[in-house]
Amino acid sequence: MEAASMSDSEGEDNIIAKLPKKQPKAESASESSLTINPEVEEPLAEPSHCGTYCDKDLVGRGFWLCTREELPGLDVVEGNMKEEVFRENVDKGFNVIEDLCDAVNGSITAKHSAMLLYRRLYVIRHMEAPEYLDFAVAAIFASLKIEETPRKADYVFKKMRDMGDRLYKEVSVQDLDFSEWKGKLLERERQLLAATEFDTVIEHPLPHLKELWEKLDELEFQEELKRKIQQWSTNFLNDSYRTDALLLAPPRVVAGSALLLALLCNNAMPTGDEVDPYAVLDLPKAMVEEICHALIDFYEQPDSDRD
Repeated sequence: MEAASMSDSEGEDNIIAKLPKKQPKAESASESSLTINPEVEEPLAEPSHCGTYCDKDLVGRGFWLCTREELPGLDVVEGNMKEEVFRENVDKGFNVIEDLCDAVNGSITAKHSAMLLYRRLYVIRHMEAPEYLDFAVAAIFASLKIEETPRKADYVFKKMRDMGDRLYKEVSVQDLDFSEWKGKLLERERQLLAATEFDTVIEHPLPHLKELWEKLDELEFQEELKRKIQQWSTNFLNDSYRTDALLLAPPRVVAGSALLLALLCNNAMPTGDEVDPYAVLDLPKAMVEEICHALIDFYEQPDSDRD
């Protein structure tokens, strides 16, 4: 995994100390600090999603959630599934996505799109083995189409068979029947897309991060430090796909959060009243800090949960 190194507990504590404390969870969806209420020139005729005008009602935002209240995730898990089991199943699905995407020579963008599809479905549907593994494969199959690099079902099936039980530890891949497997694959793919209301406009944060890098010139960093910050922020951004960050905030905010953490880790965060990094980078401070905490929570998990 391309994780930024956060193993130094003392350094991690220092980073957390530099961020404001987490705000208490809002009692209602309307009070949540993560409610997304963009200013629009003309109000929508009828709010269709959460009773307020939010980006979920706009085109290309099928992956966003209005508030953390809508996300079971690590905060609240409905039903009988315990938090540890929920997190373990999500992580296993991510591992299948990463391994299979590499096996079929998929792009990093396709891999990230698959992780986002898979995590979005998990918000509304709790899955157990082998169902969550089937959906992980379906997420790769769908994302390759979304990114205009499709693979045939028989090719994906062959790669699965080649990988054997390294891919599916709970199920013997060698015993799968292709015709039956293909029918299930197409069914799972439709269910994945339905979870986003068939809105497959996926805007990734990497282009926004590269744009923010250009603004680092205003902070007058030396080239060596600038390259280091770029590498760290890229690592943080890659790891954000294993968190809820991209479901809770716009891609630009997630990119800015990755950059902020990189600045903190390298002791490069401007201090005092001379320079306001949030103003320089044109980022909403409260939302960026919330996403930073979500990333830090990910690194605070036991290492076994992130393998």
